[in-house]
Amino acid sequence: MQTLDRTVPGRKLAAIVAFSSLPFAVITQVLLGMASAGNTNFLFESHELLSLPADRANAFYWGLWFDPFGYYLIYIPVIIYAWKALRQVDETIADMSSSFGVVYCLLGTYGAMHQAGAYEALQAGYATATSLEQSAAAAAWDATVGGQVRGLWLMEAFFAAVWMTGVGKLLMTAGKKALGASAMIIGAAWFGQWIFASLDVLAVSNVMMALVVLAAPFWTVWLGVTLWRA
Repeated sequence: MQTLDRTVPGRKLAAIVAFSSLPFAVITQVLLGMASAGNTNFLFESHELLSLPADRANAFYWGLWFDPFGYYLIYIPVIIYAWKALRQVDETIADMSSSFGVVYCLLGTYGAMHQAGAYEALQAGYATATSLEQSAAAAAWDATVGGQVRGLWLMEAFFAAVWMTGVGKLLMTAGKKALGASAMIIGAAWFGQWIFASLDVLAVSNVMMALVVLAAPFWTVWLGVTLWRA
């Protein structure tokens, strides 16, 4: 049986980065929860979103800024370390899954920052705009979010699914069966989100997404503990 290569430099740094994802993910969800006030569809209610009171608008804006540190950009050092440590297990799977993981991180970071920038620009003058200008701002937001839902988010889910499934298989082969199996379950949820969103079965797609949002940060901390103890 192959084993996890403990001689690869950067193990403790990768573990610390993995630990850090959980507080950022919690902050992200708290801020977005404050902004949405329990309305799961608020992203697509453009007039309401652009006219949020200042505290909720700020929560939404900063929630988007924290998002990459909870779910996207923060994973890159961990992915690079996993690629180096697990490449001896299966070079092809390690190369493919790691490259897909990095693309997932970049797509997610771009999406969050694009939304944050668009929201700040459109929301700033919305309250004092004419009704025609408000309609134009709402249409611009609808186009921004609609394009991401039907394009960027679909590709993001596909790349994340390949990444998590691949790294899960590598971890299982390296003897980390529970950690690897849980990664593959998260990967399957990503695949489900991608498939059902593509088919416009949004109720099921949203359930898959919720599973990923809740499970991924805790899995990352588990990975961090495994790396630290190694």
